Amino acid sequence: MEKRKISCSIGVYHFMFPQVMKVLITETDHVLYEAKERERARFVIREEESDV
Repeated sequence: MEKRKISCSIGVYHFMFPQVMKVLITETDHVLYEAKERERARFVIREEESDV
């Protein structure tokens, strides 16, 4: 049986309601690809910038 290595990259975008769904998906996608660019088995967490 052939051995295989499995890895996982995770991107998390933390936000406050209300927020437009398209923005949420776009920002989360950017964070996921940032995690993937950092090689295997990485996670990246970003928070929505506050206007306050």
